[in-house]
Amino acid sequence: MQVVNADIVTTPKSSDEFSDDGRLVIEHGGRKKSDTAALVEQSLQRFKYEIQEILVSYFCRILLSNFEAIYKLRYKRPLDYESFGVTELEQLLEKVKDAVVMQEEPASKRRFLAAVGR
Repeated sequence: MQVVNADIVTTPKSSDEFSDDGRLVIEHGGRKKSDTAALVEQSLQRFKYEIQEILVSYFCRILLSNFEAIYKLRYKRPLDYESFGVTELEQLLEKVKDAVVMQEEPASKRRFLAAVGR
Protein backbone atom coordinates (compact mmCIF):
# COMPACT_ATOMS: atom_id res chain seq x y z
CA MET A 1 0.00 0.00 0.00
CA GLN A 2 1.36 3.40 -0.91
CA VAL A 3 0.87 6.33 1.45
CA VAL A 4 0.26 9.42 -0.62
CA ASN A 5 -0.17 12.01 2.08
CA ALA A 6 0.94 11.38 5.67
CA ASP A 7 1.08 13.46 8.81
CA ILE A 8 2.80 12.30 11.97
CA VAL A 9 0.98 12.91 15.23
CA THR A 10 2.96 12.38 18.41
CA THR A 11 1.36 11.81 21.78
CA PRO A 12 3.56 11.69 24.88
CA LYS A 13 3.43 8.74 27.27
CA SER A 14 4.19 11.16 30.08
CA SER A 15 4.86 14.85 30.15
CA ASP A 16 8.64 14.30 29.92
CA GLU A 17 9.06 11.53 27.37
CA PHE A 18 8.10 10.60 23.84
CA SER A 19 8.38 7.11 22.44
CA ASP A 20 7.54 5.20 19.28
CA ASP A 21 4.60 3.66 21.17
CA GLY A 22 3.02 7.08 21.35
CA ARG A 23 3.38 7.76 17.60
CA LEU A 24 0.51 7.38 15.19
CA VAL A 25 0.89 7.76 11.45
CA ILE A 26 -2.18 9.20 9.80
CA GLU A 27 -2.61 8.03 6.22
CA HIS A 28 -4.32 9.87 3.41
CA GLY A 29 -8.02 10.11 4.15
CA GLY A 30 -7.54 10.31 7.90
CA ARG A 31 -7.19 6.55 8.52
CA LYS A 32 -4.55 5.53 11.08
CA LYS A 33 -2.19 2.65 10.31
CA SER A 34 -3.49 0.89 13.41
CA ASP A 35 -7.00 1.22 11.95
CA THR A 36 -5.78 -0.26 8.66
CA ALA A 37 -4.23 -3.24 10.46
CA ALA A 38 -7.49 -3.79 12.33
CA LEU A 39 -9.45 -3.70 9.06
CA VAL A 40 -7.08 -6.25 7.49
CA GLU A 41 -7.50 -8.51 10.53
CA GLN A 42 -11.30 -8.21 10.32
CA SER A 43 -11.17 -9.04 6.61
CA LEU A 44 -9.00 -12.09 7.31
CA GLN A 45 -11.38 -13.34 9.99
CA ARG A 46 -14.33 -12.93 7.62
CA PHE A 47 -12.41 -14.71 4.86
CA LYS A 48 -11.61 -17.65 7.17
CA TYR A 49 -15.31 -18.06 7.83
CA GLU A 50 -16.14 -17.76 4.12
CA ILE A 51 -13.51 -20.26 2.99
CA GLN A 52 -14.64 -22.76 5.62
CA GLU A 53 -18.22 -22.29 4.45
CA ILE A 54 -17.17 -22.93 0.83
CA LEU A 55 -15.18 -26.03 1.77
CA VAL A 56 -18.14 -27.50 3.65
CA SER A 57 -20.39 -26.80 0.65
CA TYR A 58 -17.95 -28.58 -1.68
CA PHE A 59 -17.36 -31.54 0.62
CA CYS A 60 -14.18 -30.11 2.16
CA ARG A 61 -11.95 -30.07 -0.93
CA ILE A 62 -11.88 -27.88 -4.02
CA LEU A 63 -9.51 -27.46 -6.93
CA LEU A 64 -7.29 -24.42 -6.31
CA SER A 65 -7.73 -23.17 -9.88
CA ASN A 66 -11.52 -23.04 -9.33
CA PHE A 67 -11.46 -21.24 -5.99
CA GLU A 68 -11.72 -17.63 -7.18
CA ALA A 69 -14.66 -18.42 -9.49
CA ILE A 70 -16.43 -20.34 -6.70
CA TYR A 71 -15.83 -17.48 -4.27
CA LYS A 72 -17.21 -14.92 -6.72
CA LEU A 73 -20.24 -17.08 -7.48
CA ARG A 74 -21.05 -17.64 -3.82
CA TYR A 75 -20.38 -14.14 -2.45
CA LYS A 76 -21.24 -12.07 -5.55
CA ARG A 77 -17.90 -10.26 -5.39
CA PRO A 78 -14.34 -11.01 -6.43
CA LEU A 79 -11.62 -11.49 -3.86
CA ASP A 80 -10.17 -8.10 -2.94
CA TYR A 81 -6.57 -9.03 -2.18
CA GLU A 82 -5.66 -5.49 -1.13
CA SER A 83 -8.18 -5.62 1.74
CA PHE A 84 -6.23 -8.62 3.08
CA GLY A 85 -2.85 -6.93 2.68
CA VAL A 86 -1.71 -9.30 -0.12
CA THR A 87 -1.48 -9.33 -3.91
CA GLU A 88 -2.32 -12.94 -4.82
CA LEU A 89 -4.28 -15.99 -3.68
CA GLU A 90 -1.32 -18.02 -2.40
CA GLN A 91 -0.25 -15.13 -0.12
CA LEU A 92 -3.80 -14.93 1.23
CA LEU A 93 -3.92 -18.67 1.87
CA GLU A 94 -0.65 -18.40 3.79
CA LYS A 95 -2.35 -15.92 6.15
CA VAL A 96 -5.20 -18.35 6.88
CA LYS A 97 -3.16 -21.54 7.08
CA ASP A 98 -4.76 -22.33 10.44
CA ALA A 99 -8.07 -22.84 8.58
CA VAL A 100 -7.09 -24.18 5.15
CA VAL A 101 -4.24 -26.16 3.60
CA MET A 102 -3.13 -26.66 0.03
CA GLN A 103 -2.70 -30.27 -1.04
CA GLU A 104 -1.20 -31.61 -4.25
CA GLU A 105 -1.99 -34.90 -5.95
CA PRO A 106 1.38 -36.52 -6.70
CA ALA A 107 0.36 -38.08 -10.02
CA SER A 108 -1.51 -35.18 -11.60
CA LYS A 109 0.19 -32.29 -9.73
CA ARG A 110 -3.27 -30.71 -9.31
CA ARG A 111 -3.54 -28.55 -6.21
CA PHE A 112 -6.56 -28.57 -3.93
CA LEU A 113 -7.72 -26.55 -0.94
CA ALA A 114 -8.88 -28.50 2.10
CA ALA A 115 -9.92 -27.67 5.61
CA VAL A 116 -7.18 -28.11 8.20
CA GLY A 117 -7.31 -31.63 9.63
CA ARG A 118 -8.92 -33.20 6.52
